[in-house]
Amino acid sequence: MWNGHVPKCASCLFGKAKRCPWRTRGHAGQIGRTATKPGDVVSVDQLISKTPGLVAQSTGTLMKRRHSVATIFADHASGLDFVYPQESTSAKDTLEAKQAFERFASQQNVVVRHYHCDNGIFASEKFLAAVDHSNQTLTFCGVNAHHQHGVAERRIQDLADRTRSMFVNARHRNPFATDNLWPFALRLASEIDRTIPKRSNTKSPLELFTAVDVRPKTNHFRPFGCPVYFLNAPLQAGQSQRKWQERSRVGCYLGLSSQHATSVSLGLHPRTGLVSP
Repeated sequence: MWNGHVPKCASCLFGKAKRCPWRTRGHAGQIGRTATKPGDVVSVDQLISKTPGLVAQSTGTLMKRRHSVATIFADHASGLDFVYPQESTSAKDTLEAKQAFERFASQQNVVVRHYHCDNGIFASEKFLAAVDHSNQTLTFCGVNAHHQHGVAERRIQDLADRTRSMFVNARHRNPFATDNLWPFALRLASEIDRTIPKRSNTKSPLELFTAVDVRPKTNHFRPFGCPVYFLNAPLQAGQSQRKWQERSRVGCYLGLSSQHATSVSLGLHPRTGLVSP
């Protein structure tokens, strides 16, 4: 009989273990402006990985391009986050991440008004010009004052912990789930985080961000790295094949596709390295 106690997840214990603090911190004060609705304040920072991440490619010969950075956007009012993997920390790639997030926000009828970030690439002339061109405002935290950028820093830490736990769980079950797939795992962790309601609120961050009382569907989520089976191409096209031939091939689940319906998943072909919807 279940007594209400939720058992611990072994993968989370392996992936999220930390040293206990020797002292507790006091209550942090308010830094910067207060967000009253989605888009008022968005914190942005970058996660850097020394492990090259696979760039999704569905056809052709595999490219040598790899992801090494992910720009993380965190909305203060709703708690929603958005992940955009990129190849470098250059201003060009960072501006592409900014445009991708704003396209996502505009699809939800949300206008981004203010960004809060650290210095680095966000203080470059190109990024400042893009913010000014969009009639947005921008604030920076102090040099090496990471406590003034706590929203983005904590969100990166949480997403990294969840991604690491996904890899621990996947590697014990699927040899094709390698560390080079971290961009897909990181994006899946973000999608799950904004879809599931928080303990402090009955609504999910996506519901708060869109201001729509429609609960996002969670039945399409699967454990990262689990086996997925693709029906052979002739059978997909309604054709026939030899009676005793295998009717499908196995792949590695990489999360939901961002360019298709929410029921469409991405799978890695273990022999070719191609990513197919």
